[in-house]
Amino acid sequence: MALRLARWIIAATLAASGVWIAIAPRADQPLLDTLERAFPAIRAAYIDDFTRAVITAGLARGDASEVARIRRQAREAKRWWLAAAFLVFGFSVVVSLPRRSRTTRAGSPRPADRARPAGEDPRAGR
Repeated sequence: MALRLARWIIAATLAASGVWIAIAPRADQPLLDTLERAFPAIRAAYIDDFTRAVITAGLARGDASEVARIRRQAREAKRWWLAAAFLVFGFSVVVSLPRRSRTTRAGSPRPADRARPAGEDPRAGR
């Protein structure tokens, strides 16, 4: 049950972040920033080669405000794609929830509420 709740919370967080990216791409995006720090290749999804070169030059000069401005512009240009990716990933987390098994594994005892009467033939219902 806790795993299911955790997946729903993760899915809701991803969906909320995706909506926030679509609504306000220039605002702070803590989830996207965290993912970019953990996986720098994520930036390649929305920053082209020229912009990447400008960012690298800005970092070499130590101009952090210019780099932040360029990243915000790149996010704004690709905000719908980023939002869609977050929403699809959130949806996939929910869809991948394991379903409750309706049958028991071979050799395992049946639950008490599904036990057959003592005299009943197990093959009679087939």
